[in-house]
Amino acid sequence: MPAPTADATQQANLTDLLRRHGGCEHLQVRRHGASLVLFTRSEGVNINRARLTAVSRTRWRLDMPLHTGRWQPTPFVGSLIDIFRVLTVDLAPLMGPLD
Repeated sequence: MPAPTADATQQANLTDLLRRHGGCEHLQVRRHGASLVLFTRSEGVNINRARLTAVSRTRWRLDMPLHTGRWQPTPFVGSLIDIFRVLTVDLAPLMGPLD
């Protein structure tokens, strides 16, 4: 069985969820292999905010960036909507604008 990947449809779905949810307009989504990376642009630089990595076709693992540039795994695994809820409810202060 091939390894799961993040495709354009999943990227569009996450982008749509962010646009429909107030307060997330500053976040953008890019694909990187099996991952969808949420980032903010500040002074022309991408700042990683969260990474969702496909563990199967319908399940994602959430990782958060460290100050070293590496990713810290979290205990959160679920559907795209489950992880979106974690980001916008449980981790909402970490997803806010950087201003």
